[in-house]
Amino acid sequence: ARLAREHDLLEPLSRALTNFGSSLNSRDLSAALATCRESTGVARRSGHRSNIDYGLANELIALWQIGDLPNTRAVLHDALESAVDVGIRSTLRTIEVWVADADGEPLPAPDADYDTSTDDEATLSWQDSADLARALAAGDVERTAALAEESLARILGVMGLYDDFCVLWPPMVEAAVAIDDLALATRLLEPVERALPGLLSPAVSAHWHRLRGLISGARGNDPAFAETEMRAGIAALKAFGARGFHAQAQEELGHWLITQHRAEDAAPLLDAARTTYTEIGARGWLAKLEAREPSRT
Repeated sequence: ARLAREHDLLEPLSRALTNFGSSLNSRDLSAALATCRESTGVARRSGHRSNIDYGLANELIALWQIGDLPNTRAVLHDALESAVDVGIRSTLRTIEVWVADADGEPLPAPDADYDTSTDDEATLSWQDSADLARALAAGDVERTAALAEESLARILGVMGLYDDFCVLWPPMVEAAVAIDDLALATRLLEPVERALPGLLSPAVSAHWHRLRGLISGARGNDPAFAETEMRAGIAALKAFGARGFHAQAQEELGHWLITQHRAEDAAPLLDAARTTYTEIGARGWLAKLEAREPSRT
C-alpha cells in the first residue's frame, strides 16, 4: 500500500487496502473500518468494479461487528444496488439475513443472486451461513446440524481461522447450542481449541471464551467454569469493540444466571443488553430478550 501510494497506483492500492482491511476485521475494528472505507474510495477513483465490491463487503463486516446497524443497513442497500461480483453478492445476501434477524423481520429467501452451481468455497461458505440461519428459524434441526458441520469443514479449507472465520464460525456453534446438540457444538469448537497459542485473533478468541462458556453452561456440569468463560467472553468482546455481540454475550450470561437461581445477578446484565439493543436499533434481538425474560411483577 505504501509503495502504491508513492507511485499513485490506484488499483494495486485499493487491492492492498482491501486485503489489509479484511485482516483487520478480526483484530482492530476501528482500523478495519477506516481501511475498508479508504479502499472503497480508492477503488472508486480507479473505476475497478470488483475492488469496490470487496471494499464495501469488508466495510459491512466491520460495521456488523461494531453493531452499527443504521450504517450497516445503509451501506448494504447501496452495495446490493451496485455490486456485480457474484461471490460478493452472496456475502451481501448473508449479511442481509443477519440484519433481518436483528431487526425482527422475516429472513429473506434466496433469490437470483444465489449461485448453487458455483464451486467457489468462499462463496459457498457465505451461502451456507444464510442457509443455516434459515434452517434454524424454520426449526429444521437436521438441516441445521448438517449445515453447521459441513460448513465448518468448508471454511477451514478455504480460510482456516482467519479472514471471515470470525463472523462465519460463531453462528454455527450458537445454532448447535440452540438445537441442543452439545456434541456437535463441542466438535465445532475443536479447531479453535487446538489452535497454537498466539494464533487466535482477538475476535475469534473473544467468541471462543463466550461459546465454550455457553456450551459448559448448557451441560450444567461445571457452573464456575461456565460463568468464568462467559464473563471472559463479555470482557473480550467489549475490549474488541463488538457492541452487538457484547450485548448478546451479556444476555446469554444473564439468562444462564436465572437458571442458577441468581436473578439479582442476572438483572444488570439483561438491563445492559436491553439498553444496547435499544440504542443500536436491534428490535428483533430486543423482542427475543423480552420474550425470554421472566416477568418482574
